[in-house]
Amino acid sequence: MKTHPLKALFVLFFIIITCNVFGQKTLSKKPSVQSSKISNSKSTNSKFSGTTALFLNEKNTASKTSQITKNGVDYINTAILLNEGCSIDDISNLPILTNTGNKNLITALIPVNSFELVSDNDCIKYLDIGVPFKTLLDEARYYTNTDEVHQGLGLNSRYDGSGVIVGIIDGGFDFTHPTFKDSNGDLRISKVWIQGDDSGTNPNGYNYGTEYAGETQILTKQTDTNTGSHGTHVTGIAAGIGTGGSGDEFKGIAYNSEIVLVSYTIPFEQSISNRSTNLIDALNYLVNYSKSVNKPLVINMSLGSHYGSHDGTSLLDQEIDSLVDDGIIIVGSAGNEGSKKLHMTSSFNTEETKYYFIENNQNLAAIVDIWGATNTNFDVSFSIYNTINDEWIDVHSNFYNTNNSSNNQLELNDAIDNDKWTIDYIIPTLEPNLRPRAIVIINYSNDLSLNDGDIFVLEIKAQNTNVHAWVTTDGSTFENYGYSTVEDGDTNITIGEIGGTANNIITVGAYTTKNNYTDFQGNNHNIPFLGLVGDIASFSSKGPTVDGRIKPDITAPGNVVVSSVNSFDNDFTSTSAEVVARMTDGFKDWWFATSQGTSMSAPVVTGIIALWLEARPDLDVNDIKAIFDNTAIQDSFTGTINNNTWGRGKIDAWLSMFLIEQSLTISDKKPTKELKVYPNPTNGFITIKTTHDYSSFELFNVLGKKIKELIVTPVNKGYSINLTNIEPDIYFLSFTGTKKQNTFKVVKTNFTD
Repeated sequence: MKTHPLKALFVLFFIIITCNVFGQKTLSKKPSVQSSKISNSKSTNSKFSGTTALFLNEKNTASKTSQITKNGVDYINTAILLNEGCSIDDISNLPILTNTGNKNLITALIPVNSFELVSDNDCIKYLDIGVPFKTLLDEARYYTNTDEVHQGLGLNSRYDGSGVIVGIIDGGFDFTHPTFKDSNGDLRISKVWIQGDDSGTNPNGYNYGTEYAGETQILTKQTDTNTGSHGTHVTGIAAGIGTGGSGDEFKGIAYNSEIVLVSYTIPFEQSISNRSTNLIDALNYLVNYSKSVNKPLVINMSLGSHYGSHDGTSLLDQEIDSLVDDGIIIVGSAGNEGSKKLHMTSSFNTEETKYYFIENNQNLAAIVDIWGATNTNFDVSFSIYNTINDEWIDVHSNFYNTNNSSNNQLELNDAIDNDKWTIDYIIPTLEPNLRPRAIVIINYSNDLSLNDGDIFVLEIKAQNTNVHAWVTTDGSTFENYGYSTVEDGDTNITIGEIGGTANNIITVGAYTTKNNYTDFQGNNHNIPFLGLVGDIASFSSKGPTVDGRIKPDITAPGNVVVSSVNSFDNDFTSTSAEVVARMTDGFKDWWFATSQGTSMSAPVVTGIIALWLEARPDLDVNDIKAIFDNTAIQDSFTGTINNNTWGRGKIDAWLSMFLIEQSLTISDKKPTKELKVYPNPTNGFITIKTTHDYSSFELFNVLGKKIKELIVTPVNKGYSINLTNIEPDIYFLSFTGTKKQNTFKVVKTNFTD
C-alpha cells in the first residue's frame, strides 16, 4: 500500500513529539511524613559570616592545619569589620593579635575558643574567617606577541620588566630554581613571606609567618614545601628567565623584574584549609613593600573558590578594590570550571518549591552555598530520591528559613542498607550585602557512596526572588537527569571568587595554544584537555558576575604552558610525562614541565602588564582595561566581544606596547596623580582627571595643524571629551587654564568593543 509523503512526514513528526514528551520524567509525590531525624539545632551568632559559623560548627573535628598555633593557643586569622566611628584602639582590650588594617577593615588572629567573647564587643560588626580556596611558556609568548616586545621590534625600547615588582601569592615555590636568577646569576627574589612558617621573624605588622629577605636567607630556606610546584610554575611564566639560552623557548614574560613571593598559610597539599583572610594580609604586604621602594607592582593570584555571592561584595573583593591604584595592578584566574554545572539559578514568582539534584561523584562531603536576592528570604530543605525506582528514600519535611539565623543538623537514612548521612544547615545572619544565605553540608556518616539511583535532592521554597547556588566541592554538580520537575544546573557564573569577582581585579580566561608536546625522554603526548588551537579551553570559567558585569576581562594561553617546577617536589623527575626540559649545574637538576589551567593564563597577563608598567609606571586598572578595549585580538574563535567567555578577546602584548608608547606626552613627561588623560589610546571618549580648572581645549595633528576646538563636559574632578567622530590617528590634545597649559599625545583608534 502506498503512503502519501505528507502523511508519512506527519506520522514521523508525531512520533518525535511523543518521544520527547513522554521521555521526560517527573518526581513522584513527596511523602508528607518526615522520616529523617533532627539531631541538633541552635541559633547562629548574628555577627558571624556563613563560613565563620561553619568553621566553628566543626572546630572540634577541624584539621589543625586550618589554625595557627602560638604559645600553645590555637588561633584563626579573621577579617574584622568595625562599626562606623570605631577604630582598632576600641578593640585593643580583646584577646586578639592584630595584623593589618584599612579604615574599618582589619585582620587579626582570634583564639578559636574566643569568637563569642570577641563578638560581644560593641565595635565589632562582622567576623569573617574567609573562604577556603585552592590553586587552579614557549608558545605563550608567540601567541601574545611578547617576543617582539622583548626585542623592541617597531618600538622605542626593549622591555623585560626592569624596575617593576611581580608579586606572586601561591604555594609550592622553589627559591633555588635558576630561572629566578638574572643574567649575572644573582637571585631576583628579594623577599619571601611564608605565612605557615613560624620558625623565624614575623613580617613587620603581622603576628604570624616568617619573612625571608636577601639572597642568603632565601636560598638557605630553599622551598616552602616539598609536595607542590604550582607557585614555581606560575612564577616562571610571569617572570622566569627560562634556561638562560639565546632565544630560550621557556623564558617567561617579565624576565628581568624583581620578584616578591607570599606562600599562603597552609601547606600546599592541604589547600582546602586555606582561608582568603590570609590573602588580605598578603596583598597588603606586597602593596606596602612596593610603596616603600617606590616601584610599580603587579600581583598574581592563580587561586579560586566558589564560596561566596559572586557579586564583588566579599571583604576580600572590597580590599582588592581599595588597594588597586596608579601603578598597582592585581590579576586573578577566572577558574577551571567552565564545563561543569556547578552553578544554578532560579526565579520565583508566586510561592513555589523547586527541586535540584546534586551529583557527587567523588564520595566526598558536598557543600552547597545558596544566596537569594537583596532583602528577600527563602526556605531550604534536603532529602534523598531514587531515580531507578522513582521513589523518595528519605525525606525531611521541615524547611529552614533564611530570616532565622540558625545552625541545624539532621540525619538521612537509606533503610535498604542502613546507610546514614548528616546534613548541616548553616543559616547566618544577613551578610553585609543584605543577601540571604544558606550553606548546606552533606557529611557521610558510615558510607562513602549512595546506592544505585540514589541522589541528594535540594529543595528551595521562595516567592518574588531570584536564587543562585554553587556546589563548592570538586566532583559535585547540579543535574536533572531528564526530570522535567527538577531544575538543571548550568556553566554560567562559574567565574570564581578571589580571581574573578572584584570590580578592580583583572580576570583572565584561558585558550588553547598546543594539542601535543614531547617530553624529556622524547615521547609524544596529547594534552589532557584537547581542543582546537586558538579556541577557548574547555575548562575556562565563564561569567558574568551575579551583578551583571562581563567576566573574564581578557584571555591568554593556558592550555598547555611549559614552565619551571619545584625541584624538591618528587612528582617531577626525568621520566615524568609532564617534564620537557632540564637545567643542571652538574650536581643538581631543575625541571621544566607542562601544566594547564587559568592558573597558567593569569601569569601570562601578569607578566605582560609588568612590561607595560616598565613603560608607564602610573598605569591604573582603568588604563589596563582601556588598553584591552583597543588592542585585544578578535578572531573567528572569540566572535563578537565583549562576551562572558573571552572578555575583550586575546591579549596582544606588542600592539598594546606600541600604543602605550604613542600615548606618552610630547615632552615625554608621564601623567601624574594630579593630571591624567585616559583611556589613551581611545576609540571614543577621553577623560582628563585634574584638580585644576581649564577653559580652552584644542586638538592638533602631528604636523601642528589645529583640527578643531573641542567641546568638553565637566565631570567629577575633571573633563570628558568626545572624540568619537575624529579619524583614527595620533593627535596632540592641548588644554589651557589661567595658570597652566598642558599638551598630551593621544591616540585615536578604530578598535571597537
